[in-house]
Amino acid sequence: MELDPAVQKVTVRSSAKDEKMTITLHINGQQRNLTRDKIEAVENPLRRIQMSAVPGKTGKAKKARKGQTPPSSPTGPPLPRIRLLQGSTIDSPMVETYVKNEDAWAHGRLLLVGKQQFIVDRNPPTVEKVEVIGDVLVDCPVLANATLAFADDAATMFTWQRIAPTASSQVGSGGDSSPKALDLPETSCVYTPVQADVGCKLRVLCTPVTNAAGGREGRRGAPVDVTVGPVMAGPGRDTPTARRHALTQAAVPAEQGFRLVTYNLLADQYASSDKGKTKLFAYCPTRFLSASYRWPLIIAELLGFNADVICLQEVDARAFSAFFKPHLRAAGFNGTYTNKVGKTHEGCAMFWRRSRFAATAKRDVDFRKFFASMRPESEATQKSPRSSDDGSSGSGSNAFGADDVAPQLLPMLEASPHLVDSLQRVGTIAQMVVLRAVQARGEQSSSGKGAAAEAATAGLCVLNTHLFYHPQAPHIRTMHTAALMAAAHTFLRQLSQPGGSSTPRPSVVFCGDLNSDLNEGIPGVVELLRSGRVAEDFWDWREGQDFSFGRGRADAAVFTAQADAAELASPDDSNGELEETHASAAASPRVSVPSPSPPAATPAPPSPAATSPAAVSPTAGSSPPSAMASSNPASRGFGARLLSDIEREKQQRQAQAKPPVPATTRPAVVGVDLTIPFHLAPADGLVTEFTNYVRGYRGFLDYVWHEPDRMHAARQVPLPTRADVQAYMPSEIFPSDHMSVVFDMAWGPSPTSTDGSGDGSSDEAQPLPAKLPQIPAALIALQSGVIAIPTDTLYGFACPATSAAGIEAIYRIKGRQASAPLAVCLADVWQVGVYGEAAHLPAGLLRALLPGPVTVVLKRRPDAPLAAQLNPGVGTLGIRIPNHGFVRDLCRGVGGALALTSANPSGAPSALEVTDFQQLWPSCSAVFDGGPIPTSARDGSCIVDLTDPKVFRILREGNERAYCNAIDMLKLHGMQQQRHSDRQRHQSTAGSTQCHNHVSETSIKGTIPMAAVYEASQATPIQSANEALGSELSITDCTSCPDQVKSTVP
Repeated sequence: MELDPAVQKVTVRSSAKDEKMTITLHINGQQRNLTRDKIEAVENPLRRIQMSAVPGKTGKAKKARKGQTPPSSPTGPPLPRIRLLQGSTIDSPMVETYVKNEDAWAHGRLLLVGKQQFIVDRNPPTVEKVEVIGDVLVDCPVLANATLAFADDAATMFTWQRIAPTASSQVGSGGDSSPKALDLPETSCVYTPVQADVGCKLRVLCTPVTNAAGGREGRRGAPVDVTVGPVMAGPGRDTPTARRHALTQAAVPAEQGFRLVTYNLLADQYASSDKGKTKLFAYCPTRFLSASYRWPLIIAELLGFNADVICLQEVDARAFSAFFKPHLRAAGFNGTYTNKVGKTHEGCAMFWRRSRFAATAKRDVDFRKFFASMRPESEATQKSPRSSDDGSSGSGSNAFGADDVAPQLLPMLEASPHLVDSLQRVGTIAQMVVLRAVQARGEQSSSGKGAAAEAATAGLCVLNTHLFYHPQAPHIRTMHTAALMAAAHTFLRQLSQPGGSSTPRPSVVFCGDLNSDLNEGIPGVVELLRSGRVAEDFWDWREGQDFSFGRGRADAAVFTAQADAAELASPDDSNGELEETHASAAASPRVSVPSPSPPAATPAPPSPAATSPAAVSPTAGSSPPSAMASSNPASRGFGARLLSDIEREKQQRQAQAKPPVPATTRPAVVGVDLTIPFHLAPADGLVTEFTNYVRGYRGFLDYVWHEPDRMHAARQVPLPTRADVQAYMPSEIFPSDHMSVVFDMAWGPSPTSTDGSGDGSSDEAQPLPAKLPQIPAALIALQSGVIAIPTDTLYGFACPATSAAGIEAIYRIKGRQASAPLAVCLADVWQVGVYGEAAHLPAGLLRALLPGPVTVVLKRRPDAPLAAQLNPGVGTLGIRIPNHGFVRDLCRGVGGALALTSANPSGAPSALEVTDFQQLWPSCSAVFDGGPIPTSARDGSCIVDLTDPKVFRILREGNERAYCNAIDMLKLHGMQQQRHSDRQRHQSTAGSTQCHNHVSETSIKGTIPMAAVYEASQATPIQSANEALGSELSITDCTSCPDQVKSTVP
């Protein structure tokens, strides 16, 4: 009932969740607030109110001071008569004094205090707070997030007003309208500013209303207003995001499928930190890094996609509760949030449209608990009871699904204590939510028959995670992925057991930032998901075999792109650990600085795993645990590079540190044959170039995987191009360093082939794209001949280094003399020691140089697995590891080295585009097009002779940036530069512009220039690196060398 506004009110607030209630009224010129127990007799609060009505009385009897006798009777005016009536009129019967407060203070009753009358206003609809978060930008929704009490969200009314700048100073509180305040048509809690609002402020007036009952209008409470602004223009409508939104105006029909978005938001705790503003994103103006600017852009971007399921990573805990959840709830979504384990306050969030899906089951995966539960059966039996099949109780491994993967992983965990320790330091989590379709009234459960109808009926099991990143720890990401697949399998199996759901198993969709780019080839995470298996000799295991967080504060100081959220642990801190680091491979360039070497300790005896075929000792020059993160500063696939003098100092300390424990005495991480219980496919076919773009790094990190026999990707909303990004992300128009990934998923298997095996052309001479889906085709082509491939410097011809026929074909195609040797190309640094003598190199040097545009020349190992036809009689070998994922995966597919040389006729200019050697296409088994090589020079790689201990010789500068970085790395690792004249390799005369074998002695930048060898039968025997690399060395300085030999090794 509505109360007479002329009558004074006594406001009573009683929430069902509280044991107390409050009674508020103005009496005797003051506001009185009483907090009383609900079960207390009404007589007590009435007496308090009666005392308050007497002038000079506070409602409480004064206590007598010590030594004084309290007064025997009150003094002053007599107490007024007080009555609480059962109705709203003075002739209503009185409420008995023994009635409980909860029952006595009913809405509409009359309270008489002397001659004063008060009407009881019980639980009036109230606005406790109205909050508007973020900058007010054109085309970005503004939400008036009202905290209500005893009011209905749907019934509560909002009035929006535009206040011109000249009237802003006149605006007060309490909802008074300024003469220049214009009412806007929006009546909901969300208003999207338009261009006409720019420069004006916005006022929103919130009027709380209760639920309407019996056809009557609900009760209204007092309005509360808030003013925000001024409105700013924002990025505008001619942006890549606006163009993407133009493609998603229409929703995906429920019977056809659903629209899915996955997006790493870049947590504010990283973007707005001092390091974020001054180092990681120094290229971005500070204003555009603030949450107040980025969050409105993000919510506008998400809502513009008309998605049905949204998976988010790097969501600040406060951002979820105060901003994204209210915004998306107002837009028709429900959602859930899971914080990472540890001290960081960010995690993953998932939302689903209420009109399309309902969440029927949910479970979070804490990977620390998952692996902690994975103990040998005997230990688990003694220490922890097995949980029930439904995972509802107990702490055994089956509660997490670890039983499914334990037999595969336990041998490696038992052999690697440092791996067990590392898994307990990483705070990665994952979300698993089962979504069932919501049926409209009168709608059938499914339309038609077949796989599509069954998949639509079964619903989805959506997995969302943000995998840990550390350049030395790809194996941890692989293990977390396997653990999540096992947990999902157990989760779904439990739902189908007695007592669980009887509907068909939901289809698995796996989204997230997997921190696994394709720049260096196929990482373990991608291999496991696409093929269902990672073999025990996969490169991930070797990369991670020496990884350890170490102990103590110093070891924890790892400056990677993910170190923004790192917690530096002290040795005596029981909770001390390096928490999940900023896992956006992406919040910054993937800059890494090696952690200091662990304290010297007594060498541990070799573990049984150390003698396993899968336990391979690292190459002497490849790097100890403390230096593995160091990598080519020019452009490593994981983006590792020098960042500051701090890094140089750290590496210098490493060089002076005590040598690491020999590999033969260190327990090694054993590679295992790992499988998953689902058949998954990438929605994009693994052809996405990048989803993360920052200074120094560009890579594909954000994935969507699905079960191809249950659904398929009908369409991907195109991602912004490099031209769209213009500089780096984040920026004024891109609020995160990641891009949102959007797919329209359709029920049922794809009606057409999605294997990505080609463009459908019947012309065998046409190049194929140098993309990962083409690896199988490339491997088949390598079996029958030579292929042309892009590298990070030039296009090249390649064949297996064990193939005599292939090697002979390279010489034939190029028209090259048989005396000119070939270089070889490898996939991973650890393989260098298999082909060349590397034991004399400083620890970490090879990992500092490779992968990248550098060729190292080493003495050839007699037992190197190479064809006898490869450089017969030559004692040295040029070895490359290009920073190119396609090439490195080819090497992994071949299982060893590729013979590699530039793709051009001998003596012709080197190729920067696939069309530069088009006349040679018919001679190749296949040609792969990676687009133009991003350089204007045809310099090729920097060639470094490392055949002798402690010294190096630059044989060819190659790419200027690669040359400078190589010099830095070599000297940083204690190597001394030696001129060719120091060894009297070249016997030039003073002032000569010719070389012995036509090699100039003119010095450039303090080194000899590009070495060259004249391809002639009468040429004198060539030396060291010249033997290894042959006439393909670029020459620019020798006046006697003919033009036809001025070509370049890639």
